[in-house]
Amino acid sequence: QPMRVVNSNEVPIDTAKKLIEYSKGKILVVGEFLNNEWIKLVKYNNGNISGQDFNLEYGRVYLVISTEEFSIPIKSISIPFEKTDLTKLLGWNLIPSKYFDGLAQYTTEILTGDDFEYISQVAVWDDELGTFNYTIEDLTVEEGIEEMFGTYYDITTQQGIFVRISK
Repeated sequence: QPMRVVNSNEVPIDTAKKLIEYSKGKILVVGEFLNNEWIKLVKYNNGNISGQDFNLEYGRVYLVISTEEFSIPIKSISIPFEKTDLTKLLGWNLIPSKYFDGLAQYTTEILTGDDFEYISQVAVWDDELGTFNYTIEDLTVEEGIEEMFGTYYDITTQQGIFVRISK
């Protein structure tokens, strides 16, 4: 069942293509990143939309690149969140921040928590700078010594974050 984002005209925007169309050319890319690759990607360029369209599903995070800020009026309903087994993934993955609710509030808590020993890096988007901020744990040091690089970032203000899974 796709997530239903509904605009003020009650028109369902439940696919990447419909989201780009609704934006009237403001959205350039809608994509999903998993296991170190773009598994779904729809692009807008000079009036043309390319790429295999896909449903926008609840509990997933999509990267949206736009040329300017705009809002989409939505109606929302409460749907239970199901966690993905991150141990089955490898490399960089874009996941919902909600995954860490009650378990971690900051990027450093993800990297130092016993529940997430397989995560070695976290990246969060900085709107002001227009870049990613990284927090990295050095896994090459001996047991008991924690080497952390970067800064801690609050993940509760993010819709989605990139995590690097190293087994």
